This record gives sequence, structure tokens and C-alpha cells, in this order.
Amino acid sequence: MSEAERLPQRISDAQFRGARGLFAVTALFLFVVGCSSGADGQVEDRNCDVAASSDRGEVLRRILGSKDVGVDTFSGDRRFVEKMRARVIGDASQGAGHPLAACAFYPKDYSGVQRVRVEFEWVPRSDSGPARKELRGGDSHYATAGAQGESSAFISRLRFDCRLSGDAEEASRSMVLQGVVSNTLKDSSEFDQADKDRRFSFLHLVSRNTAEILECENDPLAGPPPATAYPTEAEAEAAVRR
Repeated sequence: MSEAERLPQRISDAQFRGARGLFAVTALFLFVVGCSSGADGQVEDRNCDVAASSDRGEVLRRILGSKDVGVDTFSGDRRFVEKMRARVIGDASQGAGHPLAACAFYPKDYSGVQRVRVEFEWVPRSDSGPARKELRGGDSHYATAGAQGESSAFISRLRFDCRLSGDAEEASRSMVLQGVVSNTLKDSSEFDQADKDRRFSFLHLVSRNTAEILECENDPLAGPPPATAYPTEAEAEAAVRR
């Protein structure tokens, strides 16, 4: 069985509509200022490569319900690495993270601005535990050795250690890397548990790929994506320890 086959929190309809509207404006702005696009998930930069032959590409096609994938790339690999290394140093000194858009995906024959969007940010290690409250009404939590996350109606998040070398080494040890995947192609009422699980699986696979590009020295996310969702973070982490 492939990792794609192994295979998270609820928000209000008002919050969802607001998020979709904000995403549409952001997507339009990014399109205007410029981003590169690829056809059928094949792009030059590894960070946004979702070729059909890859596990992440297979899961994404299930999410999109399309074999043909369009790709928007906001930062090529080299620029992405430069920005993320610079940001961990700055974010560690400020004690706050700033998201960096990486890629967005959509069915190739789709002409709208909604997307499955991927971004990453460094967050203080103290914000990665139970005190973190940004997503509310959640019912889907996941954990693997050294990583944890959750999914809501249309957004999934995953936090994990990424230890960098060189001038970013010290800062990367005080922060954790958080990957985020959002899907505004569907209305919040259309998402079920399988959608949440599938989106989190995709996020795990994409984040592993990104960790390789960033050259995280601790080799995070080496195992398969978690196959089971739990109602609380504590239960998810307890399952890993068993």
C-alpha cells in the first residue's frame, strides 16, 4: 500500500466565507505581481512538484478530483530556501512567525481563483503545544514521532522540528516549522472526515519534500503520514507513544 493510500477542525460558515474571500483577493494579487505556472503538476522547482508518479501528486489529484493539475509557484526552490533561512533568524528574534506562500494547485480546466494553497512559517516552540488556539471547534488531530497537527473544515496544519545548519542553526532550534494547506475550492459544508484526512496526508508529504529542500539535518517526517485522526491533541500524541 502506498503512503498516498494510507492516509482536520470545524469553523463557522461566516469564517469560511471570509477566508475564501480573502484567499481570492490574495490569489489575484499574487497572479498580478507574478508567479510561475506549470501544467499537469510538473514544474522545474522540486518544492511545488506534484507529478502524478509521486505520492503527494496522487493524493493531490484525489483532493482536486482531477488528473490534470495546474500549479502556481510563488517562490522557486533557491529563493524559497533563502527566504526561509532569513525568516527563521528574524522570526526567532521577534518571537513571531510570518507565512511564506509556496505553491497553489487547481484542476487544469478550472478558471476561477480558488486554490489548494501551501505555505510555511516558523513559529515559536512555545506556540506549538496545547496553548495554541487559532483553530477552533476542531475534531481532527494527528501526530507522528516529532510532529503534530490538525485539520479543520478547510485548513490543515503540521508542526515539526527542522534543524538548519550555518547561521540559521541556533534560531532553528528555538522555532518549529509549520506547514499549512488550505482548500477553498469547496464550501465548508462539503468537507467530510475523509477530506480532512486526505488533506493532512498531502500536507505531511509536501512538508517532507520541503524539509529535504531546506536540508533539515534531523530528517523530520521520515515515516508515513498518520493514518488515524483523534478528537484531541493529547489522544493523538498518546497514540504515538503506545
